Amino acid sequence: MGDEQNEADELYAIEEKLRLMYGEKAYQRITEDEWWKYDYYQRRKKLERQIERQRKTIIKPLIFPSALVDQKIVTKINRKNGQRSRRLMDKLSRRFALEDLRPIDCVEHLIIKMCWHPHRAHIWAVATYPGVTSQQLTDYVGVPSSNHRMVFRRLNNDLYHLGWQFVSCQVGAQNEPWGWYLEKI
Repeated sequence: MGDEQNEADELYAIEEKLRLMYGEKAYQRITEDEWWKYDYYQRRKKLERQIERQRKTIIKPLIFPSALVDQKIVTKINRKNGQRSRRLMDKLSRRFALEDLRPIDCVEHLIIKMCWHPHRAHIWAVATYPGVTSQQLTDYVGVPSSNHRMVFRRLNNDLYHLGWQFVSCQVGAQNEPWGWYLEKI
């Protein structure tokens, strides 16, 4: 009890010094929940600023092309710029939605909250059958894809914002195909 009391007295003395230095309003204890909310709103504001910046820097189409430019080239450039802008906005809005889903602690919540994703079948298959190989995904589970590894790479970009990732590890012998697992970062 004596050690605890000494420690409490030391903390009180430190708090008093801080109050004297910075004033009563500047020194306030922040609870863990308040800190989480502050961190969440800071991340949210940062994402909103990033999206706004991307909206402003989206490449504008050639509205008034010069007379020397072929019309087919103008159409092609406009289409390319429009697709780039659309993909960028899709990516940013998806990242924004993923940031709102945090935090996810267990695999069941991950499966439920990612049900909107186009590759949700891969998440479900690996969560249900840990260690499933790419060949088994196609043959037994029935997840259609010509390149499962690329799908997992794309999914890792989205799952990273939720604190999860797909990992490939050896399942059996050295020359056997590797299996996929879900892992919390």
